[in-house]
Amino acid sequence: GGLAALAIAATPPANLRAVVAVDPPLSPSRRPHLVAGLRGVFEERPNEPYLPAIARAVFGIGPPGELPRHLNHMPLAMGTKVSTLLLTGDIHVKDARALATVARMIDDAELEHIAAHAPAHVEVYVISGAGHAVLSDQPDAALDALADFIAECVDGPAKT
Repeated sequence: GGLAALAIAATPPANLRAVVAVDPPLSPSRRPHLVAGLRGVFEERPNEPYLPAIARAVFGIGPPGELPRHLNHMPLAMGTKVSTLLLTGDIHVKDARALATVARMIDDAELEHIAAHAPAHVEVYVISGAGHAVLSDQPDAALDALADFIAECVDGPAKT
């Protein structure tokens, strides 16, 4: 979903003012848990027409035995033409955690790249205690971040 929002924001319709991408997988093949999970789709659902196509086209991940292709979706995050919020958590893939929390997809190197090179209208908000499922991991903090972003898009940046 986040990648679709970023793609739309690259060539936005006239009435689109802003997008929010919740933890989009900017470099999916570097995420071992994502590779493992999507590879299972090929074995568990051999007749499924859609999921394998998405796994290959969007994530660069094929069936077991096929090397993942490295896909870099960073240009989508950097090429938006409207106000953009990348909302992510602070739970890393390498962190020890309960399996119920899926690690975030945006890594530290990607956050640093965005901070250094993104256009001014691209904002990143990292929510403490959240992984990939930012909205359900920390719903109050996520809603606060969304409300602040929407207010900025409507009213302009907060005056300090």
